Amino acid sequence: MNADTDKILSEKNAHKPLAIASISKLMTGYLVLKKLPLGTQVQPSSNTMKIGEESNLASVNLVSNQSYSADELLRAALQLSANDAAIALGDQVSGSQTKFVKLMTKTSQSWDLHQRNGIMQQESVMMKQWMMTLRRLIMQKIRCLLLMLRL
Repeated sequence: MNADTDKILSEKNAHKPLAIASISKLMTGYLVLKKLPLGTQVQPSSNTMKIGEESNLASVNLVSNQSYSADELLRAALQLSANDAAIALGDQVSGSQTKFVKLMTKTSQSWDLHQRNGIMQQESVMMKQWMMTLRRLIMQKIRCLLLMLRL
């Protein structure tokens, strides 16, 4: 997909549902940059620690009773795809995973993404075209925030 025009240049299985982990991490990054100073210290919950211990999930294996800066966790979530880091950030921003998911949904709805291109969102998967649109939009918003923060 052309990032400027949204024109599909090539596609394969474009309507096949996919897991949304990477897009969720981009949205987490956007919301963290918008709502949380990067120097904020974050103490992962015991639930977050359990998620980090699951061998089938990407994680950085956060250490219990240790706090991490939002910046460290954000880098781990975005660069290493660390689920435990992303969840710890979501908890810090909203107080719980459930509330953070609601905030992500509300944010994407405010961008009118649920109606874009007539592509429907399923409960835990999205269509590739919808994902590309969401990814592009989040990246634009992150760039704007970084310019405002002068990072």
